[in-house]
Amino acid sequence: MDFEQWFKERTSGFERLLIRGAIILLIMLLISQALLTIPEMRQVLNLVDRLEGEPFVPVDTAISLSGDSAHYLELTLRGEATGVLEVLINGISVDSFSKNRSVVVRVSEGDLVEIDGDVPDEALAVVVSAISAEVMLPKHGREIHFFGRPETVGRVVISGN
Repeated sequence: MDFEQWFKERTSGFERLLIRGAIILLIMLLISQALLTIPEMRQVLNLVDRLEGEPFVPVDTAISLSGDSAHYLELTLRGEATGVLEVLINGISVDSFSKNRSVVVRVSEGDLVEIDGDVPDEALAVVVSAISAEVMLPKHGREIHFFGRPETVGRVVISGN
């Protein structure tokens, strides 16, 4: 018996075992990934989610911590949005451009104003079209280009604070 024939006989069983093992591992990977999309299963399977605790949700970000609601920004959409484009203050959605092309939001010192949404293939621009008298930043006329990922309008700075 030549060596090549002997080698094929001895390794063919091991080769089949490796292929079966790879297929079983691939199936287990797909099943585990599918299970991680279910929130209840994710809590059980993922240690990190259990250690994170409950997410922090501010009481009301539309009304700032200082209670001052006399300051505002008006944001105007340039272009046509086919999806939802939202205005976020401190990470919480406070209004959207779904009804109007302009949105007026109340702001306070230190608020982070952002835009985000589900507008996949469009390049849009949002302009700070009006600000209250004491708002220093973001500047009037600032143009923010939106390409489908969160964009920062700016952190609010109010004169005299």
